[in-house]
Amino acid sequence: MYIKEVFILGEVRPAPSRFASGGRGRKPNARGVLSMNEMEDRWLSITEICKYLGVSNDTVYKWIDKHGMPAHRMGRLWKFKKSQVDAWVESGGAAESAESVKNRGGQDES
Repeated sequence: MYIKEVFILGEVRPAPSRFASGGRGRKPNARGVLSMNEMEDRWLSITEICKYLGVSNDTVYKWIDKHGMPAHRMGRLWKFKKSQVDAWVESGGAAESAESVKNRGGQDES
């Protein structure tokens, strides 16, 4: 069941199509491609952030849980802002501490 008309400020207008902008509120250009600025600002999925960082899903889930990686839970899905993840990586958020390497069985130099 679809709404065919919308009552707005005393006027009856045709309802906007759910599919007019790809369902996400963004309008692609004539070729159906988003601009670089629009791509930078959107939420990334777990698969996209893994591909961007070059790591596995398990690594990203570990970073969220143990290292405070900036991520937002939307229902059962995790979403990421590229700019927040970049800032987190640049601040050393993904770096493994020397203590954790020792605890894993790393060789002690003394």
